[in-house]
Amino acid sequence: GLGEGVLLGVKRAIGEDLEEVFRTVGIIHIVVLSGYNIMIVAEWVMRFFGLFFYPKTRLVLGLSTIVLFALMVGLSATVVRAAIMVALVIIARALGRPFAALRALACAGTVMILHNPYLMVFDPGFQLSFLATLGLVLLSDPLKKRMTLVPEEIRGVLSTTLATQLCVLPLILFSIGTLSVVSILANILVLPLVPPAMLLTFLTGVVGVLAPSLGVLTGLCAHIVLMYIITVG
Repeated sequence: GLGEGVLLGVKRAIGEDLEEVFRTVGIIHIVVLSGYNIMIVAEWVMRFFGLFFYPKTRLVLGLSTIVLFALMVGLSATVVRAAIMVALVIIARALGRPFAALRALACAGTVMILHNPYLMVFDPGFQLSFLATLGLVLLSDPLKKRMTLVPEEIRGVLSTTLATQLCVLPLILFSIGTLSVVSILANILVLPLVPPAMLLTFLTGVVGVLAPSLGVLTGLCAHIVLMYIITVG
């Protein structure tokens, strides 16, 4: 269930008890599909296509994959916002242009609000996703540069966690009324394992169909990583 949640952003897959624990600890975002998850998928897909296709073909296939993935997991406001931003990243890379994350966020938010103005008031998922991304864009690098006493290995995770938490904290306190005092530590311990968890869960599904005996091995590796996340949570 956690593997499905991490890979596809399906919260209901982990069950109500574990979802409540993750929400209390402050790591529920790992099972909420975001730009981070979609960007990981896009990176894998683009690297794979890069082995066989020319840049223009790779661009079309990459964008098509993002659209299909978004349709597969459900077109929630969070998924649409993330998909638009990741698509802009891929287009910028293909054209050799610099990517301005703040402009991409503004573009995605404007398009979505024009399509559905009620998102600004009645969709907490969109609001939290937008504020978290805004925090990453504006605060992550400045915070990282000031953490000179923090070991390099955890500086990136700590700066991104602080950046997102600072931006979403007012909305969380207003809408939910809870504050996790262990959120930063939990994110430092969990976030580095999210990409391996996604990859191993995906490989387990694919390899399990093609070679069941080998799928047991990848499944065991995925189980170890996922159990670590659950134990820390």
